[in-house]
Amino acid sequence: MKYIYNKIKWILLKYYSKIMKTHTTNKTYAICCSFNKLPYLCLKIMLLRKDIFIKYYLTDENINETVENDEIKIISFEELKKLSENNSINGVILSAAYADHTVNNSIWGRAKKLYRYGIKDVLCIPATLEWTPIYKMAKIDKKNFITDIEQFSEPLVVKFLAYEGCNLNCSGCTHFASINQNPKMMTVDELNKDLLQLKKKFGYIKCIQFLGGEPLMNPQLSLMIKKVRKIFPYAQINVLTNGLLLMNTSKKLLNVLKNKKTLVFITQYKPVTKILPDITTKLDKNRIKYVVTSKIENFRIQYNQNGTGDAVKNFENCPDWACHTIVNGKIGGCYYAGLVKYANIFWNLNIPGEQYMYDLYSDEYTGAQLLKKLTSVTPLCSFCNGIPSPTIPWRCVAKDPVIADWFYN
Repeated sequence: MKYIYNKIKWILLKYYSKIMKTHTTNKTYAICCSFNKLPYLCLKIMLLRKDIFIKYYLTDENINETVENDEIKIISFEELKKLSENNSINGVILSAAYADHTVNNSIWGRAKKLYRYGIKDVLCIPATLEWTPIYKMAKIDKKNFITDIEQFSEPLVVKFLAYEGCNLNCSGCTHFASINQNPKMMTVDELNKDLLQLKKKFGYIKCIQFLGGEPLMNPQLSLMIKKVRKIFPYAQINVLTNGLLLMNTSKKLLNVLKNKKTLVFITQYKPVTKILPDITTKLDKNRIKYVVTSKIENFRIQYNQNGTGDAVKNFENCPDWACHTIVNGKIGGCYYAGLVKYANIFWNLNIPGEQYMYDLYSDEYTGAQLLKKLTSVTPLCSFCNGIPSPTIPWRCVAKDPVIADWFYN
């Protein structure tokens, strides 16, 4: 059945391409997206943007498949450079859904590469709008379907700390949950207010995550997931948990996880491994999607106290460089900016953090401007040890937490 649908898409694309080719006012573009999404996305562009003609599929991968459309040609970045030099192409459209978590293959990383190859007109499709069927798109969604890179404002990941405390208390916890002496429990009203402001500031978010600490300790989690799905209907929703409380999860929350298409991401610590078969059986029975990490046997000692790390190198290798955390109405490039204050309090340190948190409710920056700041290297990155880092065996925190489990200089 899937093959038939794809075949129909290719046939329709071929038909529309011939029509679009006859237009004299449209411009010629290449598109950089998932090959499997090519016919679907090209059709969507042609239906929503009559001024754009997709003639090239741009890739830096080895594609063995063939394009079932004579009007579209697969090209490499080197071939793109020649087209640009000959003025045979007007620009490139980037799929945010195709971009990944690495700095070089992000929307901005690919845009910089295109600039080096002489492409000045770089456009983007927000991931959530790529996923949204045309018949469900509002008028504003259709208007925002293709955005100039300078106005692009869809964060890759936004994280909410449903509860800052934790039932496991890992030594070396990167969120400092095990030394947080006054953990905050987020309320539905706080979340609702922040979500509405995020909508106003950014418009779209690719993925929204609940974590902590341990998010399942928040009794309002089911209501919070509903709020996200209502305000950001096409965003991915993830719950990051150690999984220990899943066996006692209410039927109400299980139904919400299933009905609101929430992915449960289980971090497999030693205590979790013992009951993992029971957890996965329960999730399977309730038709809830989940991912389980490999066994966690070691923790990275992720931080240093003196800012001796290579900030640029750490940023470029950071797996969380585009995962932004909200704490008390402020958003930071990563969780370190918003949570290092708990280490400062506990051990009387003076590591900067607050100055790299931005007021979500301020009009100082547009969504695009704020996103650029959130996805740029800061001096705080020098207080990280980067990858690889020294490690310690995973264990629960001792009675008197040892600073060396968190900070290594």
